[in-house]
Amino acid sequence: MRFGVADKFHVIKHALDSLQELRIRYRREELTKRRIEYEKHKKLERIRSQECKQQNIIYKKKKYEYKEPLLNNGETILQLLAKSRYLLYKFPEKWDDYQQERAKILFKEYPKLKKAYELTCEFRNWMKKKYW
Repeated sequence: MRFGVADKFHVIKHALDSLQELRIRYRREELTKRRIEYEKHKKLERIRSQECKQQNIIYKKKKYEYKEPLLNNGETILQLLAKSRYLLYKFPEKWDDYQQERAKILFKEYPKLKKAYELTCEFRNWMKKKYW
């Protein structure tokens, strides 16, 4: 039977790693949405190509553009999730103005991430106490 180390540092590190995994999972979901949209575009282009061929019309390929909506701070959702990495390691009182704005948007878009962050902060505060 194997036992792991259970000191404060490693326990908090594990909690923060779990929080980052949630952020990464959301980012992967967004990338999957983008890939699905690209596959739809490719399929539509194949159909259009075949129709043009049947009608003896010159086929000109359309460029694929993924129009991702911009958030209030000028970032896309993928940028928001990528740039929120270090924000989630800090306590809210240590955020700068940009991080506060980013956190407000991030937590509005992903309430489960907000809950996980709040629980992690509570846990970290509890671990700070000198019971040990």
